[in-house]
Amino acid sequence: MPAFRCVALVVAVCAAFSAKGIQANGLLYYEPFNYTPGSSLNGQNGGQGFTRAWSGDNYNTIASPGMTYTDADSKPLTTSGNRMVENQYYAFTDRSLTGLGDSGTSTWFSFIIQSYVGFDMGTVQFRDSLGAAENIYYMGRVNGSTKYRLVMRDVNAAQYVADNSNSVSVTQQVLFTGRIDSGTTDNVHIWIDPALYDGTPSDASANLVLTNVPHVPLNWLVLQNGNDTSGTTSIDEIRIGINYNSVVPEPAMLGLLPACAILLRRRRRLAPPTVSCR
Repeated sequence: MPAFRCVALVVAVCAAFSAKGIQANGLLYYEPFNYTPGSSLNGQNGGQGFTRAWSGDNYNTIASPGMTYTDADSKPLTTSGNRMVENQYYAFTDRSLTGLGDSGTSTWFSFIIQSYVGFDMGTVQFRDSLGAAENIYYMGRVNGSTKYRLVMRDVNAAQYVADNSNSVSVTQQVLFTGRIDSGTTDNVHIWIDPALYDGTPSDASANLVLTNVPHVPLNWLVLQNGNDTSGTTSIDEIRIGINYNSVVPEPAMLGLLPACAILLRRRRRLAPPTVSCR
């Protein structure tokens, strides 16, 4: 294939993903917390895919360095930026999401988390709203648990709880990778510290599972500390996408994203060549 045809094909593929708001590997949202250390998360507007800035109080702050993850086979997760630290009573920051949680769809996500001290919780949450009556997924250290936990709380305050059965303590830094299958009711599977780049893990190998729980439209991403003034939790590398590889991206796939951006910019400057389909 002539070089110009190859370039034209890559540009077309990149443009198609760009038009849908999807990165080339299916990544929809990415937050590496690449902000100034010591600053508040409130008002920050970086990352990828988001349409509005973080909003909330000023107690969730940025710290350096960023968090990392390496699996049991010494394969590292590709990371960048800094990290977010929850270190204040009920520290709360939110960011809106769009196009997630429709019936019949699956949403993948991943993040790195570690709780250092304190009793109650530091969590990553998906919510349908920010009102008094909400459907919420809590993930992390929930309700003083000593192990990482998944909790769904519905609008009537009923709770559905999945506890991690392995020996991983909340004081250990871990990678959460999960999938929410949305429908009339939801099914959720979460893998803690999965093997990287070995394909989509099986449902049977998930560490945290909830089935047939009330449906949660995924309209808000929330980072919240608990009601213990001494609690401290770090969170980093939040990814949300349409498949496993989008939230646990291989290094080669990440390298394609800058190439897409460069080619799309070049396409805007130069008239595209005529491409033969023969």
